[in-house]
Amino acid sequence: MSENKNRAPDPSDRIPGGRPESNGELVAHLERLTGRRIKSRQDISHYVSELSTKAKARRSKSQHLKNFLLIALLIVSAAQYYFLDVQLEILAQPTLTVFVPVKGDSPPRRPYI
Repeated sequence: MSENKNRAPDPSDRIPGGRPESNGELVAHLERLTGRRIKSRQDISHYVSELSTKAKARRSKSQHLKNFLLIALLIVSAAQYYFLDVQLEILAQPTLTVFVPVKGDSPPRRPYI
């Protein structure tokens, strides 16, 4: 990648002393942060691609978890809707009164105690 030399210096590019950091200082700082030895652009490219692969894997896990939770919530809400619908249908049924004719004048039977 080519560096744009026409851009204005960014205040965040400066170290506390007020002077801009050199490329060597930036590479040394990157080596300290990553714990790796950086010798070429390819080393930096490998490190960045490794970071992006890890980030994608992390995003993939969280996305699968979100999808699973959404599907579980959908199933629970569908079951709740079905249960409520059945209960309302039962409550909406008209009452039915049934009269049972009694045969003869036999005394009512009591259960055995």
